Amino acid sequence: MAQTYKPRRAGNRWLQGAPSYIHVCFYDPKFTDGYTIFTRDFFHVASNGTIKDGADQYHNTYIWHLGTSADLGISGWNEMAAHVCASYRYRCKHRRIKWADIPDAIKQAIEDTQNDAF
Repeated sequence: MAQTYKPRRAGNRWLQGAPSYIHVCFYDPKFTDGYTIFTRDFFHVASNGTIKDGADQYHNTYIWHLGTSADLGISGWNEMAAHVCASYRYRCKHRRIKWADIPDAIKQAIEDTQNDAF
């Protein structure tokens, strides 16, 4: 039986002061766009192939995330399947970063993007 996807936001100590649309933040210094920010924006692909807003099952729900860097700003939006996102969060838990530790330029770029997109 398929498992329903329930969005999981990081704890308060990680997201203190973060906008409500931020779910979790990661940082990996090995990459140019080292900051990976997962948002609350979900969509799923229905059985007839249409794309619908919101979460459904793990196998057909996708989560938007963006890659950012202190030098380049936002390098791009991408989506990740919910089951891949769950394993990414588990694998990269030691790379989690507090919202307060993200550079102000990146925070501003994320807020500007959210305001423009929605």
